[in-house]
Amino acid sequence: MQCDAPSPTLFPFGSTNVICFAVDAAGNSKNTHFTVRVQDTTNPQLTMPPTQVVQAAPGAQEASVSFTVHASDVADPDVQIVCDAESGAMFPIGTTQVTCAAYDNFWNSASGSFLVVVESVPTFAFTGFFQPVANDGVFNVVKAGSAIPVKFSLDGNRGLAILKSGSPSATTVSCVSEAAQSAVGETVAASGNSLSYDAATDQYIYVWKSEKGWAGGCRRLDVTLTDGRTKSAFFRFTR
Repeated sequence: MQCDAPSPTLFPFGSTNVICFAVDAAGNSKNTHFTVRVQDTTNPQLTMPPTQVVQAAPGAQEASVSFTVHASDVADPDVQIVCDAESGAMFPIGTTQVTCAAYDNFWNSASGSFLVVVESVPTFAFTGFFQPVANDGVFNVVKAGSAIPVKFSLDGNRGLAILKSGSPSATTVSCVSEAAQSAVGETVAASGNSLSYDAATDQYIYVWKSEKGWAGGCRRLDVTLTDGRTKSAFFRFTR
């Protein structure tokens, strides 16, 4: 008897039809066949992402969170992955557990979970600036090249990670001749910009180093916090 697959033979996962035939001394022959079914009993390998931590936009109660879940299998190159929340879905503020499962062609499965943490952006009590900087559209007059202590309070120490990326920023503006003016009565010695917190006065102090080349011009200083609130002050620079 001969078969188109000798024994022993390694068979792939799934079903394989084996055909055999026999011939006797008189030349009589007969063939038959049988099925070899190799069952995959190994579960897929499921790789979950780490805890996803995102911040909601200022004032928002939820945030979109994207993530990637990977799965592999010894027999099935295209493992099906199902999660109870899709990547890119909106998640509420707080902690949400996402559970996923992977299935191969033989319905072997694996499951896992990870956490999505949506943090709210703190809202600050930011009302404006203290002296020596005047508010309300007043042009603060100061010598170009001076370092100006821009002081404000957030009703307590909120740490130093309070400024939005790129803030504060200075923008050239027209010097409005009829606008109210106020001389900046306090400057400090500094070679660059810096932010600090003074617990004694409960004030943040942003030292803003102006440039000598700004003499004769005006600038608007915009201070934007991580909660999206912005306060502005105007400056006229003299020689």
